[in-house]
Amino acid sequence: MFEFITDIILRYRFKKKFKNLKNQSKQSIKAFKSMAIIVPQEFVVSNKVFMDLSDELNISINKITVVVYSKKKKIKVNSDFKNQIFCCKKQLGISGNFPDEMIPFFEKRFDLLVNYFNEKDIFPELISLNCKSKLRIGFYKANHKINDIILGITPDETDLFINESKNYLNNFLK
Repeated sequence: MFEFITDIILRYRFKKKFKNLKNQSKQSIKAFKSMAIIVPQEFVVSNKVFMDLSDELNISINKITVVVYSKKKKIKVNSDFKNQIFCCKKQLGISGNFPDEMIPFFEKRFDLLVNYFNEKDIFPELISLNCKSKLRIGFYKANHKINDIILGITPDETDLFINESKNYLNNFLK
């Protein structure tokens, strides 16, 4: 019952945030200087994938923020990234508000947001919509409405992810 009510509130917030996203004007990008990555804890992906992408796009490792989300409980994982945030759905409570540690993340502006999840799920989608970014990239099984670039591959095709991302993203640079 609790999860059902939370999902209703999250869907309402999603619709409200999505309207704001549609009304945002896109800015031109001269270079990628910062990147945020939203990745599920349940999906095991090497940090090397994101480091390789940041190298390809010339983004400093200090300008990368990784948000690891979980539907269950919050577990911290060792990472090579200085800026890493852990968030689980249970932290939202019945009101659907994100924990205080997410607020500074939502206030930052990123050049690139990588939605590294391949499912339609209101929780990571809402995290993504709360994030301020110039450009969003994601996978084809995820919600197409929240991404500017949609890759027709799966997240476990990491080498292909890096190559495809690099090719598409370099075309956006002016």
